[in-house]
Amino acid sequence: MNGAYYFNAPSVKAGRVVPGALSREETLDLLCSDPILIKRPLMNTGSQLLAGFDSEYLKEIGLCEVPSGYNTGCQMNDQGSACPSSQS
Repeated sequence: MNGAYYFNAPSVKAGRVVPGALSREETLDLLCSDPILIKRPLMNTGSQLLAGFDSEYLKEIGLCEVPSGYNTGCQMNDQGSACPSSQS
């Protein structure tokens, strides 16, 4: 279990959470006790569980067509570029 995959990026960037320093049990305990730390959306495609919104990946597997002009960029980034993704 790669704990960094399940935490929202702002918590990791701010140093509030250091995923590599947590055991599997500590990761689960922290996410259960403070759900705001969980990367969203959480999706179940039937064959896999996904955390976070990666429009390119969702298009690849046929789950998402993003309307032209729709901003999927990171709200924490004033340039509107996509947040880093662990799906790459």
